[in-house]
Amino acid sequence: MAATLARGDSSQDLRLPPRKRVRRLPENHVPDREGFSSAFKERLHFREGERLRVDGLSLEVLYTPGHTDDSRSFLLRPASHAPRVFTGDTLLIRGTGRTDFQNGDAAAQYDSLFGRLLKLPEESLVYPAHDYNGMTVSTIGEERRFNPRLQVKDKAEYVALMNGLELDNPRLMDIAVPANRACGLRPNPARSKTAP
Repeated sequence: MAATLARGDSSQDLRLPPRKRVRRLPENHVPDREGFSSAFKERLHFREGERLRVDGLSLEVLYTPGHTDDSRSFLLRPASHAPRVFTGDTLLIRGTGRTDFQNGDAAAQYDSLFGRLLKLPEESLVYPAHDYNGMTVSTIGEERRFNPRLQVKDKAEYVALMNGLELDNPRLMDIAVPANRACGLRPNPARSKTAP
């Protein structure tokens, strides 16, 4: 079974096709009563500072709550290149993840941004989970200078900014969040009726 690396349980993650979220199921998987493969119910919870080793790469886990209460970012420090940080929905290109649902917390996100991510070297490459404008990479320096949500004088101003966004709920949120908590798999109603 291939492993998936989830940054949190954001509703936007469901937009990826299943083959992008999960490479393959074990040949002998059997769906449970809810239609999920039990193989994907076992979630790995990464601790702050833990190192994940994948194909010779070492990713450092950064706990960056705010968008959700379990958001993580992953930092790669290659020896001969600028650091790379995979920020999930905590830090986007010219934006930040919303904090108004899914146990989001604008004050916690401020601390994650200003106390962790923005302290990385300016040349650090930023790879967010997604971008609605086709931008795929930025740098910490660019975001410090040009990200409108980071141009605040303190935590109180950031919290007021985030609490005043009045965003619509994402489409399919009631389906997406539970599916993301199950590593991107949606329950199969037909299977759940026949499963023991």
